[in-house]
Amino acid sequence: MATADEKQRSRKTFWTNHKKRPFRSKMVAYSRTSNARRIKELLPQIAQHVWKNCGDDDLKSPNSDRPKPAKLSKPAFNVYFGMDVTRTVEEANKQGVKRTAYGMGSGTSSIGLNPETMRIYPIDAQLQELMDLITEVVAQKSAEWKAVLECDPFNFVGVKIYFSCRDENGKLVRKTVEWHCDITHNKDGTPCHDNSQIPGTPVAILTYGDPKNLWFRRHWNKHEYNEQTLIHFRQTNGSLFVLDTRDETPDDAGMHWRHMSDTKGEDAAGISFSFTFRSVQMHQFVDPATNRLVYPKKTPKKTVWFNSSEYKKKMETPHYKTTMEDLDNRMEAFFENNS
Repeated sequence: MATADEKQRSRKTFWTNHKKRPFRSKMVAYSRTSNARRIKELLPQIAQHVWKNCGDDDLKSPNSDRPKPAKLSKPAFNVYFGMDVTRTVEEANKQGVKRTAYGMGSGTSSIGLNPETMRIYPIDAQLQELMDLITEVVAQKSAEWKAVLECDPFNFVGVKIYFSCRDENGKLVRKTVEWHCDITHNKDGTPCHDNSQIPGTPVAILTYGDPKNLWFRRHWNKHEYNEQTLIHFRQTNGSLFVLDTRDETPDDAGMHWRHMSDTKGEDAAGISFSFTFRSVQMHQFVDPATNRLVYPKKTPKKTVWFNSSEYKKKMETPHYKTTMEDLDNRMEAFFENNS
C-alpha cells in the first residue's frame, strides 16, 4: 500500500500533467446578440412569477440534517420546472403527467426536499421562450455545445434563489450551494447510472438580481482537493455562465472540477435568482392539479421527521412569521427596483 508521501507525490505528478487539459466552462457574452433585449425583458417577469406563484415554503432536510423551513435553511431555495413528455406503452396505467425531473437521483439526499410535498411545475410559454433564447445563445458559442443540444435539448429549469435572513438565535444565514458535481462518476471514470443530468450535456446558468459568486476547485473526492486550483466567477445581473460537464470527468488520478455558489463578500441584503437550464434523463409522474409527485420516493426516517409536529411547528413560530413578512417586503422592493 502506498504511503501518504507517495500518494502526495503521485497526485502532484498527475496535477502537473492535468494542467494541459482545458477548462471548458466559461462566462458567455450575449449583450450584442439579437436575443439580449428579449432576455432582459423576460427575466424580471419570470422571476416575479416564480416567487409569487411557486415560492411556497416547506420543510427541508438535506443529507442527515433535521428538517427546517427551506427559506430559513442555509441551502439556496429551490423551485423546479419540468417539461411534459410522452409516456411509454408500459407506463399507460401510471397516474398523472410524465414530467422531466432533476435532483431525483444522486442529488436526492443532498437537496433534501420533502418528496410528499415538493412540486415540479410545468414550463409555461414565457419560460419556454426564455429557454429557447438561451439555447440559441449557447449553441452560437460552441459547435460542440450546439451538436449536443441538437441531440439532447434543454428540458428542465431549476431556479435557485439566494438571500439572507436571521435564524432564531439572531445569526445571519446566507444562502449557498455547497461543493458538488452535477454529474457524478464511478471510480473507473464512467458516469453513475443515477445521474439526473444527461452526461456530457452543458448547463446554462442565467443570473438575475444582485451579484453572487460561482467557485470551481479541483477535487480528488468530496473532502480532498487542491486549494491552489480555486477559480472564481462573479455572476452579475443578466450574466450567463455555461458549465461544461466534461470538466467534472475524473482524470487518471481521480481529479475533477467541483463547484459551489455563495454571496460571500456581497451585500447581505442582496437577492439573486439563478435560472439553471438542463438536459435531464429522469422523469416523475406529477399530479397536474397540484404539481406534486404521484409516486414520491420516501425514506422511513425522513418521513417521520417531515410528519412530526415538532418540525412543522417551526413554520408557525413568531420568529418565522416575522422573518417571512420581512422577506416578502424585501422581495417586493427588489422587484420594484429591478423592473
